[in-house]
Amino acid sequence: MPTSLVLKVLPQYCERSGIGLFSEPLNTASNAFFFIAAWISWRTSRHLGGVHARILPFIGLTVAVGIGSTLWHMFATPWAHLFDVVPILLFQIYFLWLYCRQTVGMAWQATILLQLLYVGVSFWGSKHQEWLNGVLLYSSTIVLLLIAGFDHYFRSKREPFLLLLAAL
Repeated sequence: MPTSLVLKVLPQYCERSGIGLFSEPLNTASNAFFFIAAWISWRTSRHLGGVHARILPFIGLTVAVGIGSTLWHMFATPWAHLFDVVPILLFQIYFLWLYCRQTVGMAWQATILLQLLYVGVSFWGSKHQEWLNGVLLYSSTIVLLLIAGFDHYFRSKREPFLLLLAAL
């Protein structure tokens, strides 16, 4: 692969050892867990009485995240970067929609405003990759998980620590 095709915004936290399909072997291999998680979610849903329509997008987006992340860590090109970040963002937006509407009972208008704010903060963080070695990009996700996690805990939902654990 020509050097000019290597992604210019390549985060420094990646283990990229050079140019080539397997220059990030650990990151590439770890993407198998997305496919395993999607398969387990599908199997569990079927076992519990059928795959609910709200779960299908999560399963599909989990597979898309696995594909996109694999492409990103194999090729490290601008097009692969889009295949990596877009499914992740869509997964997060869908989660935010369902959590706000189904768990919190928030009005759809307020939920859309919150989603727009979330996307805006995420986009802003992506433009400042030099700050904290690119971690700022993930700050909106961590804040979202902490808020949802504490909300989930104080509402005494099943598995009250699950979202807080995800934030870690």
